[in-house]
Amino acid sequence: MAGLEVLYACFMDGINCGNDAVVCFVHWELIKGGYRCIGSGDEARSSDKKSELLPADWSSNKELYTLRYKPTDADTLYMLKGIPIDSALLFNFMVSAGFQV
Repeated sequence: MAGLEVLYACFMDGINCGNDAVVCFVHWELIKGGYRCIGSGDEARSSDKKSELLPADWSSNKELYTLRYKPTDADTLYMLKGIPIDSALLFNFMVSAGFQV
């Protein structure tokens, strides 16, 4: 699992609960799969750029985690939503149709 320990070391100050750790792991899997994070939330920002890192505010909303991704070789925008439900965390990774960046 090369890279997971480095990712954890980079973001351990932002991991305050089990759900944060799971989101961090899913982010790592997406990075390994050729995606790059461009930001958090539903709205584009001028600071958006493809990165292997999580944005500074990635864990600010514990009720709904929202991260935006693009593949390294395309401009298709994907949205990752993580919703805590009881003791589980439900993920939805979808193409963000009609969303312009």
